[in-house]
Amino acid sequence: MGLTNAIKRKRREIEKAKKRKKALQYAKIAATSAAVGAVGGVLLAPKAGKETIEDIVATASNASQSISDKSKELVDKTNNSIKDTKDKIAESKSKIKEYLNNKKDDIEITLSETNEEFEDKIEDVAEDLENNGKKLAKDGKKLVDDVVDDVKK
Repeated sequence: MGLTNAIKRKRREIEKAKKRKKALQYAKIAATSAAVGAVGGVLLAPKAGKETIEDIVATASNASQSISDKSKELVDKTNNSIKDTKDKIAESKSKIKEYLNNKKDDIEITLSETNEEFEDKIEDVAEDLENNGKKLAKDGKKLVDDVVDDVKK
C-alpha cells in the first residue's frame, strides 16, 4: 500500500513538472510571437519612415516592458506554487507522521529523511522555474534589443 502511494505520488510529480515545462514553453512562444507581430504590424503600416522607426522603438520598448512584467508575474506564480507545495508537504508530513505512529513496526523510514527529500525536490523545482523565468526575460529582452538594433540600421 505504501509503495503504491509512493509510485502514484511520483507520477503526479512528474506530470506536474511536465505541465510546468510546457506552460513555460507556451509563454516563450507567446512573448516572441507578440513581439514579432507588433514589429510586423508597424513595418507594414502606411506611415513615413521616421514615424515608423519611432513607432518601432516605442513598440519595442512596450514589448520589453511587457516581457519584464510577464517574467515578474511568472516568478510570482512560481513563488505561490512553491508556497502551495510547501503547504501540501506540511499536510503530507502530518499524515505520514500519523501513519508511522500506527505502523512503526512495519516501516523503517524516518520523517526527517522524507521531509528533506521533499524539500530538496521543491528547491530543485523552484530553482529550475526561477532560472527559466530569468532566461525567458533575458531572451525576450535580447529579442527586443535585436529588433531595435535592426530597425535603427
